[in-house]
Order: sequence, then C-alpha cells, then structure tokens
Amino acid sequence: MKKPYKKWLLPLLSLVCLGILAFVLIQMRIWSLSRDDRVSREEAQPAQAILILGAKVDSSGNMSPALLGRMEESLALYQLGKSQTILISGDGENQQRNEIAVMKSWLLEQGVPEEDILADDHGLNTYASLYRAKHVYQLETLLVVTQDYHLGRALYLGQQLGLSCEGVGTPNSVLKAQLPQNLLRESLARVKAFFNAEVLPPDPAPLLAPGA
Repeated sequence: MKKPYKKWLLPLLSLVCLGILAFVLIQMRIWSLSRDDRVSREEAQPAQAILILGAKVDSSGNMSPALLGRMEESLALYQLGKSQTILISGDGENQQRNEIAVMKSWLLEQGVPEEDILADDHGLNTYASLYRAKHVYQLETLLVVTQDYHLGRALYLGQQLGLSCEGVGTPNSVLKAQLPQNLLRESLARVKAFFNAEVLPPDPAPLLAPGA
C-alpha cells in the first residue's frame, strides 16, 4: 500500500519548481528591462528632476551611509547641470526619523536653493515615490539615484509607470556588512514590484491623497 504522502509529493515538488522558475524569470525580466537605463554621472542626460529615494536616518538626524551616498551623487549631478530640480522622496511622517527634513537640510547646507528642491513627504516606498513623481509632481523625465543593487527595480517601476528614467547607481560597498541580507530582501522586493506593476497595481487613492 502506498504511503498517503507520496501522492502529494510530485504535485508539491512541481509547485516548488514552478515557484522557483517564476522567481528567477521575474529577476531576469527586471534586470533586462532596466539594464540599458543605467548610466554614469557623465553619461546622464538632462532631466526634469533628479529623484533621490529616501533611506534610513537615525533619531539624532544622522543619515545612513546609504542615504549620504545618494545625496552626494545627486548633488554632483545637480552641479553638473543635469537638472535644475532635485526631488527628495521618502518618509516625512516620522517625527523622530524624518528623512525629508534631514535630506532637505543637507541640500540647503550644500548651497542648493530652496526653490530647486521638491520635497515629497509621502514617498514611503519605491513605487509610491515614482508614482507620485508622475501623478502628483507631473514629471516625465527623471534621473534616479540609489544604490546599484536597488537601481534596477526603481528603473523598472519607473518604466512601467510611463516615466522616462535613467539611473545613476551609488556603490553597494557602503552596505558591505548588510549586503547579503539587502540583496535577498531586494530580490523579494522585485517580485512585489512585478506584481504591483504588471499584475495587480495598488489602489491609487492612498498614493495620491497626501499632499495631492
């Protein structure tokens, strides 16, 4: 007599294999669609705005190395004349770890005029930042700045949302200690990005309501 679990073994293994295949194909799709939009600082074409995607700040208002790297690269692009506008997008709702307040203060300290800074307090994730760049700030062309490992997903989402984006990556080396876990988390985030962009887009109302 066959053991009961054996009749479920083949379907279960098939399901696992299909899941792995889908996971790999999604990673490949996002990489292939975004690879031609990665450029160096010098190669970047002029755009309506330089988009800085927010990252962690501590309770004392210090930027994480990841965020500082994004800020410095964006400032260099601005100083090269790649855009006259910098859009900072992140969590401006957290009173103790307000990414937007810290980012804006740093840019002002570097001599960027306040009128050249757009501050999106409600860019709580990559999708929201790009969606709001298009639908709230009415932008069509962007230079996106973030770490290399994150850049592909950001460019893919921008493309799927109808934006014309180029991306300038900052080194992953600032995250060396956490890089393996960040890469794992990013690979899972790409799956979510694929479903948000191509399968089941999020409800736009919450994305548009704050500050719209």
